[in-house]
Amino acid sequence: MLGKVQEYPRLMAADKRALLRYIFALLCEDAGYGDREALGCSKLVAQAMKAAQH
Repeated sequence: MLGKVQEYPRLMAADKRALLRYIFALLCEDAGYGDREALGCSKLVAQAMKAAQH
């Protein structure tokens, strides 16, 4: 899903940031339940969120 958000050409920057925050929250919740893969993915989303701010 992260790749689709990053590549979608007509997605406005504010909407892209909102979707990234939502994905990050979902992954953090899953990581809290012990999903190790979600923890790694949340780090990638955090990096994408930081890049989307610029």
